[in-house]
Amino acid sequence: MYLDFSREDQFEFSYDELLRSLHGAPLFIKPPVASNPFTPVSATPPEKTGDGVLQTMRVIVKTFEATLEGDILMYATLLGKASMSRIMFDIYLGQAAEQGLISRTSQGNIKLTSKGKTYAVEHKLIRT
Repeated sequence: MYLDFSREDQFEFSYDELLRSLHGAPLFIKPPVASNPFTPVSATPPEKTGDGVLQTMRVIVKTFEATLEGDILMYATLLGKASMSRIMFDIYLGQAAEQGLISRTSQGNIKLTSKGKTYAVEHKLIRT
């Protein structure tokens, strides 16, 4: 700590600063560091525009949440709720299955996996 008592016009300020330093009562107190308002990039998955798997998962999760009985979702029901062509829907279903988000039954119906449920939570496809 350095205080300058050599200048007459600064003596009162320097004396006040000395007393405040000795008593641990600074004139200005640093504000506390607030929490970070930004979510770390690693905590939120990127939301791609036109992500077909995400669109498909929205349809699957919405239908799953509305279904009160069983875990198997009918392919025809999902296709009817999807706002895309059957071919694109099939492609995105295949990609979702490759990622382990869904599984297909022998009849071609869909079952949401545990990984798919986690995906739904991470991408905020459900109300928490």
